[in-house]
Amino acid sequence: MTAGELTDAEAAAVTAEALRLNDRFVREVIEHFNVCPFARGARASGRAVREVLLSATADVAPVRAAVARYEAGSEHIEVVQLIMPRLALTPSAFDEFVAAVRAALGRATPFALAGFHPDFTYHATTPAALVRFFRKAPQPMIQVVRVSVLDAIARDTTTTLTPHELLESYLRGEPPPPPPMSERIARDNHARYLRDGAEAIAAIYASIARERGR
Repeated sequence: MTAGELTDAEAAAVTAEALRLNDRFVREVIEHFNVCPFARGARASGRAVREVLLSATADVAPVRAAVARYEAGSEHIEVVQLIMPRLALTPSAFDEFVAAVRAALGRATPFALAGFHPDFTYHATTPAALVRFFRKAPQPMIQVVRVSVLDAIARDTTTTLTPHELLESYLRGEPPPPPPMSERIARDNHARYLRDGAEAIAAIYASIARERGR
Protein backbone atom coordinates (compact mmCIF):
# COMPACT_ATOMS: atom_id res chain seq x y z
CA MET A 1 0.00 0.00 0.00
CA THR A 2 1.38 3.42 -0.94
CA ALA A 3 1.17 6.55 1.19
CA GLY A 4 -2.27 8.08 1.10
CA GLU A 5 -4.09 4.84 0.27
CA LEU A 6 -6.74 3.49 2.62
CA THR A 7 -7.49 -0.04 3.67
CA ASP A 8 -11.00 -1.28 2.95
CA ALA A 9 -11.94 -0.77 6.59
CA GLU A 10 -10.54 2.77 6.63
CA ALA A 11 -12.32 3.62 3.38
CA ALA A 12 -15.61 2.34 4.76
CA ALA A 13 -15.16 4.35 7.96
CA VAL A 14 -14.29 7.58 6.13
CA THR A 15 -17.24 7.12 3.77
CA ALA A 16 -19.69 6.48 6.59
CA GLU A 17 -18.51 9.51 8.55
CA ALA A 18 -18.62 11.76 5.48
CA LEU A 19 -22.21 10.73 4.81
CA ARG A 20 -23.15 11.22 8.46
CA LEU A 21 -21.76 14.76 8.58
CA ASN A 22 -23.31 15.60 5.24
CA ASP A 23 -26.64 14.34 6.54
CA ARG A 24 -26.41 16.77 9.44
CA PHE A 25 -25.67 19.63 7.03
CA VAL A 26 -28.55 18.75 4.71
CA ARG A 27 -31.15 18.15 7.41
CA GLU A 28 -30.14 20.69 10.06
CA VAL A 29 -29.22 23.57 7.74
CA ILE A 30 -30.51 23.18 4.19
CA GLU A 31 -33.86 21.56 5.01
CA HIS A 32 -34.55 22.92 8.50
CA PHE A 33 -33.99 26.53 7.43
CA ASN A 34 -35.52 25.91 3.99
CA VAL A 35 -32.39 27.21 2.30
CA CYS A 36 -33.34 25.30 -0.86
CA PRO A 37 -37.10 24.76 -1.16
CA PHE A 38 -36.59 21.67 -3.36
CA ALA A 39 -34.02 19.81 -1.26
CA ARG A 40 -36.35 17.87 1.00
CA GLY A 41 -38.61 16.73 -1.84
CA ALA A 42 -35.70 15.60 -4.01
CA ARG A 43 -34.19 13.59 -1.17
CA ALA A 44 -37.47 12.03 -0.05
CA SER A 45 -38.42 11.01 -3.60
CA GLY A 46 -35.04 9.49 -4.43
CA ARG A 47 -34.20 12.16 -7.02
CA ALA A 48 -31.13 13.23 -5.02
CA VAL A 49 -28.17 10.94 -4.36
CA ARG A 50 -24.83 11.23 -2.58
CA GLU A 51 -21.49 9.71 -3.47
CA VAL A 52 -18.23 9.86 -1.52
CA LEU A 53 -15.03 10.17 -3.57
CA LEU A 54 -11.92 9.22 -1.61
CA SER A 55 -9.27 10.73 -3.84
CA ALA A 56 -6.81 12.86 -1.84
CA THR A 57 -5.57 14.82 -4.87
CA ALA A 58 -7.19 17.40 -7.12
CA ASP A 59 -7.67 14.89 -9.91
CA VAL A 60 -10.47 15.71 -12.33
CA ALA A 61 -10.79 12.14 -13.65
CA PRO A 62 -12.65 10.52 -10.69
CA VAL A 63 -15.15 13.39 -10.57
CA ARG A 64 -15.68 13.31 -14.31
CA ALA A 65 -16.22 9.55 -14.18
CA ALA A 66 -18.73 9.93 -11.35
CA VAL A 67 -20.73 12.52 -13.27
CA ALA A 68 -20.65 10.36 -16.40
CA ARG A 69 -22.37 7.55 -14.52
CA TYR A 70 -25.43 9.76 -14.15
CA GLU A 71 -25.47 11.29 -17.63
CA ALA A 72 -27.37 8.46 -19.26
CA GLY A 73 -29.78 5.91 -17.90
CA SER A 74 -30.36 7.82 -14.65
CA GLU A 75 -32.62 10.62 -15.86
CA HIS A 76 -34.69 10.35 -12.69
CA ILE A 77 -31.66 11.52 -10.69
CA GLU A 78 -31.79 15.31 -10.57
CA VAL A 79 -29.18 16.16 -7.92
CA VAL A 80 -25.88 14.43 -7.14
CA GLN A 81 -23.70 15.44 -4.20
CA LEU A 82 -20.09 14.39 -4.73
CA ILE A 83 -18.45 14.55 -1.30
CA MET A 84 -14.63 14.62 -1.10
CA PRO A 85 -13.59 14.33 2.57
CA ARG A 86 -9.89 13.72 1.85
CA LEU A 87 -9.41 16.64 -0.54
CA ALA A 88 -7.36 19.21 1.41
CA LEU A 89 -7.74 22.33 -0.73
CA THR A 90 -8.21 25.95 0.27
CA PRO A 91 -11.50 27.51 -0.86
CA SER A 92 -9.82 29.34 -3.74
CA ALA A 93 -7.98 26.20 -4.87
CA PHE A 94 -11.23 24.25 -4.65
CA ASP A 95 -12.96 26.88 -6.81
CA GLU A 96 -10.25 26.33 -9.41
CA PHE A 97 -10.74 22.57 -9.15
CA VAL A 98 -14.50 22.89 -9.70
CA ALA A 99 -13.82 25.12 -12.71
CA ALA A 100 -11.44 22.48 -14.09
CA VAL A 101 -14.09 19.78 -13.66
CA ARG A 102 -16.64 22.00 -15.39
CA ALA A 103 -14.25 22.57 -18.29
CA ALA A 104 -13.50 18.84 -18.57
CA LEU A 105 -17.20 18.00 -18.78
CA GLY A 106 -17.67 20.50 -21.60
CA ARG A 107 -20.76 22.30 -22.76
CA ALA A 108 -22.53 19.10 -23.76
CA THR A 109 -22.97 17.95 -20.16
CA PRO A 110 -26.58 17.94 -18.94
CA PHE A 111 -25.45 19.14 -15.50
CA ALA A 112 -24.61 22.39 -13.76
CA LEU A 113 -22.00 22.36 -10.98
CA ALA A 114 -21.75 24.27 -7.70
CA GLY A 115 -18.92 24.06 -5.18
CA PHE A 116 -19.35 23.73 -1.40
CA HIS A 117 -16.51 24.10 1.12
CA PRO A 118 -16.36 24.27 4.94
CA ASP A 119 -14.03 27.28 4.89
CA PHE A 120 -15.89 29.47 2.42
CA THR A 121 -15.84 33.12 3.48
CA TYR A 122 -18.83 35.39 3.04
CA HIS A 123 -20.40 38.68 4.04
CA ALA A 124 -24.02 39.62 4.54
CA THR A 125 -24.18 42.96 2.74
CA THR A 126 -26.26 41.58 -0.14
CA PRO A 127 -28.21 38.37 -0.85
CA ALA A 128 -25.70 37.33 -3.52
CA ALA A 129 -22.75 37.89 -1.17
CA LEU A 130 -24.33 35.63 1.44
CA VAL A 131 -24.81 32.61 -0.82
CA ARG A 132 -21.53 31.03 0.28
CA PHE A 133 -22.63 31.05 3.91
CA PHE A 134 -25.16 28.38 2.98
CA ARG A 135 -22.54 26.41 1.02
CA LYS A 136 -20.29 25.67 4.02
CA ALA A 137 -20.68 21.90 3.76
CA PRO A 138 -18.71 19.73 6.24
CA GLN A 139 -16.26 18.64 3.53
CA PRO A 140 -15.46 19.88 0.03
CA MET A 141 -18.36 18.90 -2.19
CA ILE A 142 -19.53 19.44 -5.74
CA GLN A 143 -23.28 19.55 -6.19
CA VAL A 144 -24.36 18.45 -9.64
CA VAL A 145 -27.83 19.48 -10.82
CA ARG A 146 -29.53 18.68 -14.11
CA VAL A 147 -29.78 21.80 -16.28
CA SER A 148 -33.25 20.67 -17.39
CA VAL A 149 -34.45 20.97 -13.79
CA LEU A 150 -33.02 24.47 -13.47
CA ASP A 151 -34.58 25.44 -16.81
CA ALA A 152 -37.99 24.15 -15.67
CA ILE A 153 -37.73 26.18 -12.47
CA ALA A 154 -36.76 29.29 -14.44
CA ARG A 155 -39.71 28.88 -16.80
CA ASP A 156 -42.07 28.59 -13.85
CA THR A 157 -40.79 31.68 -12.08
CA THR A 158 -39.82 34.25 -14.70
CA THR A 159 -42.04 36.54 -16.72
CA THR A 160 -42.86 36.05 -20.40
CA LEU A 161 -43.66 39.75 -20.85
CA THR A 162 -41.56 41.88 -23.18
CA PRO A 163 -39.94 45.08 -21.83
CA HIS A 164 -42.68 47.13 -23.54
CA GLU A 165 -45.39 45.01 -21.91
CA LEU A 166 -43.67 45.34 -18.54
CA LEU A 167 -43.69 49.14 -18.92
CA GLU A 168 -47.38 49.16 -19.84
CA SER A 169 -48.12 46.93 -16.86
CA TYR A 170 -46.24 49.31 -14.57
CA LEU A 171 -48.10 52.33 -15.93
CA ARG A 172 -51.40 50.56 -15.25
CA GLY A 173 -50.34 50.19 -11.62
CA GLU A 174 -50.11 46.40 -11.76
CA PRO A 175 -47.68 44.57 -9.47
CA PRO A 176 -44.39 43.54 -11.08
CA PRO A 177 -43.79 39.86 -11.92
CA PRO A 178 -41.82 37.81 -9.39
CA PRO A 179 -38.03 37.77 -9.79
CA PRO A 180 -36.22 34.62 -11.00
CA MET A 181 -36.23 31.75 -8.52
CA SER A 182 -32.48 31.96 -7.81
CA GLU A 183 -32.85 35.62 -6.90
CA ARG A 184 -35.87 34.92 -4.72
CA ILE A 185 -34.08 32.12 -2.87
CA ALA A 186 -31.01 34.32 -2.25
CA ARG A 187 -33.21 37.19 -1.08
CA ASP A 188 -35.29 34.99 1.24
CA ASN A 189 -32.16 33.36 2.71
CA HIS A 190 -30.61 36.78 3.27
CA ALA A 191 -33.73 37.92 5.14
CA ARG A 192 -33.76 34.70 7.16
CA TYR A 193 -30.09 35.14 8.06
CA LEU A 194 -30.64 38.70 9.23
CA ARG A 195 -33.81 37.83 11.13
CA ASP A 196 -33.09 34.62 13.01
CA GLY A 197 -30.68 32.31 11.22
CA ALA A 198 -27.16 33.64 11.69
CA GLU A 199 -26.35 32.48 15.21
CA ALA A 200 -28.35 29.25 14.97
CA ILE A 201 -26.73 28.14 11.72
CA ALA A 202 -23.26 29.23 12.87
CA ALA A 203 -23.71 27.07 15.97
CA ILE A 204 -24.58 24.06 13.80
CA TYR A 205 -21.52 24.68 11.63
CA ALA A 206 -19.34 24.87 14.74
CA SER A 207 -20.80 21.60 16.08
CA ILE A 208 -20.18 19.85 12.76
CA ALA A 209 -16.64 21.23 12.61
CA ARG A 210 -15.88 19.83 16.08
CA GLU A 211 -17.13 16.41 15.01
CA ARG A 212 -15.14 16.58 11.80
CA GLY A 213 -12.03 17.45 13.81
CA ARG A 214 -12.47 14.43 16.03
